[in-house]
Amino acid sequence: MPGVIEQIDGERIMIKLVSMLGILLILIVICSPTTMADQTLKVSMIDNLKPYMWLNEHANDNGVIGPDIDLIKEIGSRVGATIELFPVPFKRVMMLTKSGEVDIGLGFKTRSREEFATFLGPHPMHWAVYKVFVKKGNEFTFNSIDDLYGKTIGKNLGYAIGKKFDAAVEEGKIKVHEVNSFNILVRILEMGRVPAIVGNSNSISIEIIRMNYSDKIESLPNPISKPRGAFLMMSKASKLKNREDMVHKINQAIEDMGRDGTFMRLGEKYPGYQWAP
Repeated sequence: MPGVIEQIDGERIMIKLVSMLGILLILIVICSPTTMADQTLKVSMIDNLKPYMWLNEHANDNGVIGPDIDLIKEIGSRVGATIELFPVPFKRVMMLTKSGEVDIGLGFKTRSREEFATFLGPHPMHWAVYKVFVKKGNEFTFNSIDDLYGKTIGKNLGYAIGKKFDAAVEEGKIKVHEVNSFNILVRILEMGRVPAIVGNSNSISIEIIRMNYSDKIESLPNPISKPRGAFLMMSKASKLKNREDMVHKINQAIEDMGRDGTFMRLGEKYPGYQWAP
């Protein structure tokens, strides 16, 4: 009998050990980085903002492509999350972010936006830089808006250049020749209809390359207004269970991407585009 009892006790111990091992394996799977990372980040951005992002019917991910999209996907890869894109008009981006319908939006830093979102990372997805462009050989000194007084400057219709420039136009100190596209804007400069044009540096530079005018047109060194960065912003109403942990992971990913040159590298696939201001 003692031998039988010992055998039964041994079997019971073995069953308990197997059960404990099973529970341990389940906990390992649940807590593993792969499982925790198996989640979706809903990210909203402006649906048509060349040269940063724009709609393309041949693209996946709701048909939006561009350097900002490449950066967002890279961040998703680094934090182990699936990215679901929501390209919508600008006001809708802010509405979705504020309500928590999306986890992350994209926009400039403002005090009002900091009330409903946490801005992420030390680096923006892109810089908005506005510069003055002239024909080579017709350069002039440009250090401030005053240097444009008395000139007729080409610009895109409906585009705000900067508070000081817009005020000077309103006061009649600067005249503007407005057109409907960057193509026409570059063309009127090349044809000599205006001595200079102003606008988004990346947008104009890309158009100059596309039109084969790189040997004819250049930008003056100083920007017309202070560069502004468009940052990812995590909604404070996001329904992510591990929101704070994800904020930390994204911040780290963005910092690493700035250090290893990813921002510059991904931008280089788009001729004429420069991430750095």
